[in-house]
Amino acid sequence: MSGFFGSLSRGGLQPAGAAFEGCRILFRGHLAHRRELAERFGAAPGASAEELLARAYRRHGEALTRVVLGEYAAVVLDVAAHTALLVHDALGIVPLFYAERSGELTFATHLTTLVEALGVRQLDEEYIADFLATGEIPGARTPYAQVQRLLPGEVLRWANERAGSRFAWTLAQADAELPASDAGYDERIVQLVHDAVRAALDEDERVFAELSGGLDSSTVVSAAASAGRALDAVSFVYSRWPPADERRFMEAVAERWNVTLHPIDASELLPFSEPPAGFFAEPTPSIYMGRLARARDELLASHGADVLLTGTGGDEVFGSDAGMPFHLGDALFTGRPWRALQDVSEWGGRGARSMLHSVWHELLAPAVRHVRGRQVWRVPSKDLPDWIDREYRAARALDTRCEGRLSPRCATPSRQFVADALWNIALNLGTRAQRGVRHDTRHPLLYLPLVEFMSCAPPHYKVRPGADRVLQRRALRGILPEAVLRRRSKASGSWGLVEGIRRSSAWCELLTDRSEMVERGIADRERWRLAVRQARVGQLHGDRFFMTGVALEAWLQQVRERRAPVREPTPA
Repeated sequence: MSGFFGSLSRGGLQPAGAAFEGCRILFRGHLAHRRELAERFGAAPGASAEELLARAYRRHGEALTRVVLGEYAAVVLDVAAHTALLVHDALGIVPLFYAERSGELTFATHLTTLVEALGVRQLDEEYIADFLATGEIPGARTPYAQVQRLLPGEVLRWANERAGSRFAWTLAQADAELPASDAGYDERIVQLVHDAVRAALDEDERVFAELSGGLDSSTVVSAAASAGRALDAVSFVYSRWPPADERRFMEAVAERWNVTLHPIDASELLPFSEPPAGFFAEPTPSIYMGRLARARDELLASHGADVLLTGTGGDEVFGSDAGMPFHLGDALFTGRPWRALQDVSEWGGRGARSMLHSVWHELLAPAVRHVRGRQVWRVPSKDLPDWIDREYRAARALDTRCEGRLSPRCATPSRQFVADALWNIALNLGTRAQRGVRHDTRHPLLYLPLVEFMSCAPPHYKVRPGADRVLQRRALRGILPEAVLRRRSKASGSWGLVEGIRRSSAWCELLTDRSEMVERGIADRERWRLAVRQARVGQLHGDRFFMTGVALEAWLQQVRERRAPVREPTPA
């Protein structure tokens, strides 16, 4: 979907934007519950998103993100006050990037647009090191030293030709009125899920939804269809790899709600099927997954789709245990140490694990990491692959880069784990933002009231020994097919990656001939070549790190081809 690009300087906002309430507004995205917002702010029922944002700004100022729900980014220029506000939805789902220089603030909703305007100048080596060590977007940094991104929950105010930012919302502030009974929880979840789908859609939109057969995409499709919303589903199937083919779960949902299913055989659209299509502003899996995404986009365009709904965020919102009960340490932070020991007793000693193992690894270690400002879940540094140059690894301290807390501090380890996970989702969604596609992508399970309610719900409503997503499975019985409700795993594996790179000699040459990672001292030449050869026969040692290296190498080569001579900026 198209975005916006502009600048702020002494001359004001360029382009000028729509005018309402003494403000100039640039906007991209979707506002939830627009009729309710119009009534609340005294606007006409058909008021534009720009007018509603202007009215929200006049009434709530920087706190508007807690009131105006949806998935959006905006710039609000207060003409009389000579100030401007860069803002996006509370979870930061729609990205916003900016560069400050010589009394001017340049911004865009697509990083590619901003880089095309400013040119590829100095790269941020700290970003590259963080990305290599974690495989994730590291925070406000971008690959370009002069450009930053607006973080989830963050607003940026521009005044007196200077920018200052603060967090207008964090998950630590979440508060929700909790029901008194299990039946009350079930009713509330059903209501919130239906509200989330309704909030993501306008009445006259042609809607598609991703349907993988998992709990989350099935929840979105079933909630929309059960509420009488007409929609189709697009699914990736794997005719040549039965273990990854989830058609029986997809078809169960489609048949239950009479949804038309549009399968795309991903077996023929594998990763590495084609060279990178176009310039990617930062390293991302999209750089080697282009053919599959294009097939989906072409299908949606052929059917005139306006919106694509996804199930993104379900694991984090509804409570996947991720193999670790992070909530066990919560009682230590709420003054109930005996309760913590009782919880460990309930969860501990599973299988071959001793109680002592559980007390340390599932209670004390996460609690200590939380106190020290580190991530609750620690990725062991020993997992870093040997193809990373040893001197680079030591000089950039890669072993400790994966430990720092990501999002603002929450009171308990379990909420911090969710906050960090949601933070990662939002920042990585920013790398997938597409230009030149007709449809808009929305994520109902990241609906703020649903996120806040589930973050406040007691842990036993989310995970129990041997069971996760307890409340989701129970509340949606009768809406989701039984086959989907009962499933405890999701098809996964590296078959597509291995088969794709095995078939593509061109990609293997791209990754190893004139390797930028080698030239920059990031990777050892022979070990990196060996890693690529091993990947072609299925030996994806440290799968996450190898794919991170692939994305980084391909992106660095694009930068090499595109990089312009550094020139001093012209004063505004």
